[in-house]
Amino acid sequence: EKPNEIPAARYAVAANRPPDEIEPWYGPPRGFDFEREVQPVLDKYCLACHNTDSPKGPSKQQIADLRSERYARDYRGRELTKLGATRLHPAARKALGGTAVRYTPAYEALLPYIRRVNIEDHVGLLVPGEYHADTSELVQMLEKGHYNVNLDKEAWDRLFTWIDLNGPCHGAWGDVCPIPDNGAQRRRELKQRYGGPKDDPEGPVKTARRSVEPIVPKPMPETERQVPKLTDWPFDAEQARNRQRAVELFERTIELGGGVRMKLAWIPAGEFVIGDPNGEIDERPASRVSIRRGFWMGVCEVTNEQYHRFDGDHDSGLFTKRFQGPDGPGLSLGGPKQPVVRVSWIRAEAFCKWLSEKTGEQFSLPTEAQWEYACRAGSHTALSYGDVTEDFSQSANVADKSLSVRPGPTGGLESSISAHFGKGILESAVYGGNILCDARFSDGAVATSDVGRYRANPWGLQDMHGNACEWTRTAYRLYPYNPGDGREDRTEAGRKVVRGGSWCDRPERCRSSFRLSYPPWQRVHNVGFRVIAEASAAKGAYVASP
Repeated sequence: EKPNEIPAARYAVAANRPPDEIEPWYGPPRGFDFEREVQPVLDKYCLACHNTDSPKGPSKQQIADLRSERYARDYRGRELTKLGATRLHPAARKALGGTAVRYTPAYEALLPYIRRVNIEDHVGLLVPGEYHADTSELVQMLEKGHYNVNLDKEAWDRLFTWIDLNGPCHGAWGDVCPIPDNGAQRRRELKQRYGGPKDDPEGPVKTARRSVEPIVPKPMPETERQVPKLTDWPFDAEQARNRQRAVELFERTIELGGGVRMKLAWIPAGEFVIGDPNGEIDERPASRVSIRRGFWMGVCEVTNEQYHRFDGDHDSGLFTKRFQGPDGPGLSLGGPKQPVVRVSWIRAEAFCKWLSEKTGEQFSLPTEAQWEYACRAGSHTALSYGDVTEDFSQSANVADKSLSVRPGPTGGLESSISAHFGKGILESAVYGGNILCDARFSDGAVATSDVGRYRANPWGLQDMHGNACEWTRTAYRLYPYNPGDGREDRTEAGRKVVRGGSWCDRPERCRSSFRLSYPPWQRVHNVGFRVIAEASAAKGAYVASP
């Protein structure tokens, strides 16, 4: 139609029935208040462990105090930044008794575990699912079955809604302090005079607080911690190199066009134990897996310049929780040598198909078993270079001192807060941008680094831990791992496994066996991929025993 034409009138199917009534959300219309809406979930499912009587959880590590503010008598709130204090109304300052604003200890403790849009965050158009709840560590941890905690439908709904509403604390302005100059009353008068809604968002909320008895989760069954014994695994770095170099050609480079190349390393056949008896619930039970044929694997994650040979319009975007300056949009993730991120599993598969057609070889994403086998390179430790307590500064780009800023929020949880360039407005956890970090060491990177910067594993693979998470071909299913149950079939529906951790994950979330999953359509902020090429065993290659 032309701009001056009116579209033809059509009778919509939806007009054949009356509109649906909006179903109240667990009570009358009201502002979303953390203490009122989320704290009951914590009271029921978390307080059995997260309280002052149990300062150490089942893992014997210090844990957050998630009690209600009613029991945290010593909680004094959080000081506003200098900028925030200068904007504080004198009447509000007087009512607060200073420049500290009360949130709740549990709120501050949980905040680092969710992803949300922050103050002065980048305002560009988001990709679908950018801040989906499943990108928050809180949801990932609970979906795995955190120490056997099982939430009911309402509990999940309350947590999802809190995250979807961007993690609010107070349900009304007056919950922070009395509104100066009768502002709330004047607004209500004007609404009533000019036909606005008659509800009072600052009025009392009539919802009864239920008495909740904390649920003590059942202990995890110890039988799941057994490990299969293999005669030919684990093996040390020297043995790993010898097995790889039993072939005449164990590393090579392919041309992608335009002067862009990709390095591949030969991964010899063998068998290993997938999973970790001391890891998350979905990493158990550990299982024996045979990799019967060797394969070629990308030495590094696929970079932006490599991916642009396939899709020149792709944009890996920005890391918006840190800035190059006080008014910057964020740190670029789109450098030519940085790993491509915000690429879906579907598009990663399409890249592999394009690469196969271009080279005449059979490229694909690695299966979950191939990925962990290649990452471990014979090791049985948590990471290919050692334990989670090891100095990772030369081995991996993870959530580290470079990413962190001290001090942490109250509530018993040590966190790292975004104030990276010191302007002040981002110093507090309540403003967002806070990321849990291991600040013992510095790897020198704040966002993704150029690939190949860190020490390789014994098979010459780099960035298997950290930098960017990596898609695998495998559908997410529980262990024991069974390659024959369909999980490795590309056509298998459901969520796909992601491995390796990223620059914004602590070392324990970058372990060789750590698993996450996302829908194949989702373009996740920290997920990229690397490729493998299936190959027949080369002359002299090490072949797995049957």
